[in-house]
Amino acid sequence: MLKIKNNLKILFINYSNISVSNLVKNESNYTQLSENDYINNAYINQNPRNLEQLRYERKPTGYGLENYSVDYWNRLFFEATNKHTSAWVEHNKGNIIVSASTKEWGIAKLLYSYTDVCATINIARMLADRCLKAGINFVDSKVFASDFQSEKLKIFCQTLEDEGLCLKEPEHIVPEKCGLRKPKKTNKI
Repeated sequence: MLKIKNNLKILFINYSNISVSNLVKNESNYTQLSENDYINNAYINQNPRNLEQLRYERKPTGYGLENYSVDYWNRLFFEATNKHTSAWVEHNKGNIIVSASTKEWGIAKLLYSYTDVCATINIARMLADRCLKAGINFVDSKVFASDFQSEKLKIFCQTLEDEGLCLKEPEHIVPEKCGLRKPKKTNKI
């Protein structure tokens, strides 16, 4: 529908019945400027962690006799040594996804000390920012509020939560069984 108002042509398009690909293909005066203007209808997701983010992938449970249980997708690690403070998020397959440390020059040049509480807060802020930008909203932390023995660890976890990173991973979604179900047998005599 074309509406004229104050010598200006305004085009109103109802998008409820039109898909984007049909709109581009069926428009008569459309000229393709480059090969990047083509809209592909078949989208293939190449993100290997997509099922984890949608919570459809099962968490690995490991074996019962293992010393170290792997029942998480992403786990948070914090390390405070005599010289540096560092934290990282590790995937259950052993890959480090996101990390922040006072060994990085960009962080180290802004800090007075690499091991104090201020460094811990800044490492937590940087790690939370990097996790959220990477699409990681939930991490598993085996540390609970009652288990805080160190002030640095308590402040680290509190800062992560204040920045928007959840320290508990949700459970995976169990899909419902679909398909034909066999009717129950009835004993008729």
